[in-house]
Amino acid sequence: MISFLEEKLTLAGLNSKEQADFITYWVPRLTQNEINFVRFEFNEECNRYAELEITPKPDHLVRFYMVWSPMDSATQLTPRAQQISAQKREGFTVLEWGGVEISLENRLATE
Repeated sequence: MISFLEEKLTLAGLNSKEQADFITYWVPRLTQNEINFVRFEFNEECNRYAELEITPKPDHLVRFYMVWSPMDSATQLTPRAQQISAQKREGFTVLEWGGVEISLENRLATE
């Protein structure tokens, strides 16, 4: 899980301190499951969870959320690599990272 997150966070442009903070927070939760479905969402996609207004307005706002769900081994998924690219971080830049677990109970309730 750590190497997976390091790879994705590097692609997203997070520095080593930011990666360490993210990994320290999320890996204990993720490793409670044998299999996880993970998707990363950026910037405008993150507004579904929370809008963010900052004063003074930053030159660049980088929002990075991980949406994940525990999976059971019987679930069949077709693996697809998600395209991730680093966001512009020049001048006054604000980085917000977070995530949300979509629990198995919540998934079943919506199916």
